[in-house]
Amino acid sequence: MKTLDLLLIHPPSYQYFREEKRAFGPVSDVVPSSPVFDMYPYGFLSIATYLIKRGYSVGIHNAAALMILNESYSFSDYIKSSDSLLYGIDLHWLVHAHGAIESARIIKELNPNAKIALGGFSATIFHREIMEKYPWIDYVILGDTSEPIFEKLIRHISGRGEKIEDIPNLAYRHNGTVKVNALNHAYSNLDEFGVDYDALLNHVISSSDPVGFIPFANFITDPIGAVISFKGCRYSCVTCGGSNYTFKKYLGRGELGKKSLKTVMNEVATMQEYMKIPVFFIGDMSFMGMNFAENLVRELNDSKIDSGVFFEFFRPPSIELLKILDNLKTDVYLQISPETHNEHVRARFGRPYSNKQLEDFIRSTVSMHFSRLDLYFMIGLPEQTFEDSTMLPQYIRHILSDVVGKKNARKIDYFVAPLAPFVDPGSLVFNYPERFGYNLETRSFEGHYSLIKNNRDWRYMLNYSTRYMSKDDIAKSTYQNAKEVIRLKASFGLIGEEASRKIIERIDSAYSDKSIELDNKETVDINDLYPHTNLIEAVMARKKGSEILMSIINSIFSA
Repeated sequence: MKTLDLLLIHPPSYQYFREEKRAFGPVSDVVPSSPVFDMYPYGFLSIATYLIKRGYSVGIHNAAALMILNESYSFSDYIKSSDSLLYGIDLHWLVHAHGAIESARIIKELNPNAKIALGGFSATIFHREIMEKYPWIDYVILGDTSEPIFEKLIRHISGRGEKIEDIPNLAYRHNGTVKVNALNHAYSNLDEFGVDYDALLNHVISSSDPVGFIPFANFITDPIGAVISFKGCRYSCVTCGGSNYTFKKYLGRGELGKKSLKTVMNEVATMQEYMKIPVFFIGDMSFMGMNFAENLVRELNDSKIDSGVFFEFFRPPSIELLKILDNLKTDVYLQISPETHNEHVRARFGRPYSNKQLEDFIRSTVSMHFSRLDLYFMIGLPEQTFEDSTMLPQYIRHILSDVVGKKNARKIDYFVAPLAPFVDPGSLVFNYPERFGYNLETRSFEGHYSLIKNNRDWRYMLNYSTRYMSKDDIAKSTYQNAKEVIRLKASFGLIGEEASRKIIERIDSAYSDKSIELDNKETVDINDLYPHTNLIEAVMARKKGSEILMSIINSIFSA
């Protein structure tokens, strides 16, 4: 295998999930990835683009996805055949605490001279504990923009002049002592860190591991693309590790970092040249302003995008913004997470808008040309009781019957999931659990590693309970609400009766402890989450690069 400057590795949440059956539950039911969280972070794409354009050789290896796709795949065998100046492992979401540490340990055991760096939000927050307790980790890269840090670190390791004490945003060891260099102020202009699929895919085809670039296992059957227009947040939802509070306290970001329209459109255009897949604009589009939205819609229409787009909102947007987005000439899907029907609980969570504001927004969307509005609700919120949580289906029925009416009911979809498996590190609840009525089982990194390692049932992997709900209450409420939601979907024609029956049977089986196997989705049908698009069909709909991507797909099926 060709020697790389950087090999980026995405581990599963639990390294040994194939050897040990587990009750994964609904922890990933409302995201594209599987319960082992096999979708690598978007940052892999921007890191690779940044370095490739500067002449470095970069590989991406999605070990988690390959473990799912190929029973004969061996991470150890792959590492034996690999050769990289630096190995980078993401520890962005804390759910990867076990997989990240174990992957690094395996790499170091097989190649004692390997240099290994962790990066991501969780790695940043727990950097000192990680460096003190896991000697096989050589570096932790801090902050939310690691591209230039990786370049400086590669230059240091290769002896090209960078002194390690001069590299910002870096934790390392010197003579056995942990050193932490200053965390620089975060970048406000993110144009330098855009994703270029032309550069990436041409690099992929020349690599010795094209299969490893697959974003997540289900990308073959249900592909979806993503664009990040900004970093940071204006809100501080209390369990969120990507909140304004967390960005300021741990990541040095006091204001939003934004990409220009030109950079955003280059990401969309280069993606769409290769694949006709839906594009998800991550983060609340209202943060970018009305002028940006108007210009984005114009550019998307001029580019004749025809694969569908998703926009999410953290609070109901203005009617003016909705009217702008309504001018798009492709299918448009909107998403919002009111989390609960209870206004007091929603406000305590950090989203202080009323049901009237929510319902006015819902009415506006169904009066326009949007394809669908998705509503996301959560179990495990501050001051949420079991009894109150079970009133959620009644509120959803009110929305369908009274707010939009039966003729528009199929333009609304709705999902319920637990806050799982962890309250995010660095969030307000994580730092001040008692203030919000939470009981945290652990606040250390090692404690979360152990929760993942030692618990075969998702209910007992949770790092929290609340003053009002035990772990079992949270699970019971989740399953009870999920069943009622599925029945609502069937009664309003969103899913068929047979599909409804199968999902309810799956839920009953899961809660009775009869099922302890990796099942992709437990409480939803994956086709209910996003428009179904087969990757081969998506590729064949685009001339440019179809041969490149088909060769990658063929290698996956022949692996």
